[in-house]
Amino acid sequence: MIIIQDNEDVQQPQLGSNIACIGTFDGMHLGHQELLMHAYKTGGGKYTVVTFSEMPQKILKDKNYKYMINNLQKEKLLMEQKATGIIYFDFEKIKDIDPHNFCKILYEKYGIKTIVVGEDFKFGKDRSGDIDFLKDYFSDKNVKIVPNKLVDGSKVSSSSIRESLMNGDLPLVNKLLGRAYSISGEVIHGNGAGSKIGFPTANLKVDLNYRLPKNGVYAVNIGLESSDDEYLGMMNIGYRPTLENSSDSLHLEVNIFNFDANIYGESLTVKFQAFLREEMKFENLDELSKQLSNDKKDAIKKLNL
Repeated sequence: MIIIQDNEDVQQPQLGSNIACIGTFDGMHLGHQELLMHAYKTGGGKYTVVTFSEMPQKILKDKNYKYMINNLQKEKLLMEQKATGIIYFDFEKIKDIDPHNFCKILYEKYGIKTIVVGEDFKFGKDRSGDIDFLKDYFSDKNVKIVPNKLVDGSKVSSSSIRESLMNGDLPLVNKLLGRAYSISGEVIHGNGAGSKIGFPTANLKVDLNYRLPKNGVYAVNIGLESSDDEYLGMMNIGYRPTLENSSDSLHLEVNIFNFDANIYGESLTVKFQAFLREEMKFENLDELSKQLSNDKKDAIKKLNL
């Protein structure tokens, strides 16, 4: 897969396809996958994805905006969708470009002649460009419109997935994504409190730009960079209110079932499967340990369905 970061130095790149679909593709959900499938078929097995190196929402709405997948994850998922090229635009640099000049860049600089987009597609400065504009520029026959993907009668969208994440509805999130929602990070040293009560945890350092599910305890699957195996476990996202040294810092802790190995410094991926309970403060560590035993039983039931 050819990956290009658009800049002034890029001259007549060889993409191998004049078919492109455009979008942010945050989450790479079923609606995105439908769009990509149409681009693949339209291009006879070759197509380019036009997207952005930084989420537009981070620039237009909120600098603290969190994404559901980073660019490395996006590239991996696009490869699975058989994309043959990616063009990353710097949104900060192109946000004030009008629709005509954006189309001109695609056509003249990158040789894009056919566009595949969703039915709600908008682009250009102030989102002033639409499907009719694309048809005027590229011609009606060279603009392919993909209808909204519906699941249980509702449109699949990144916003609905973000809302479900905030509510802890992981079964719905995973249904709309077509896979388990996941985050990856480095295993770092903690204070060993979990080991003292029989539930050792891998403390996870993740990119602060990740969009996390709401705080609480989750049933999860775990993957390690050093192993092809996938493990069962449970994860807590929160502030550890029962511990004496609880703080204002958010902690991500993973208890891997039937596992005892030194994995400090490794990359660990957590796949969220089900929300188990809210984070709670217990009277003492014994009460916490009893609850964690119940959480483990609940997690095993949900993970073995």
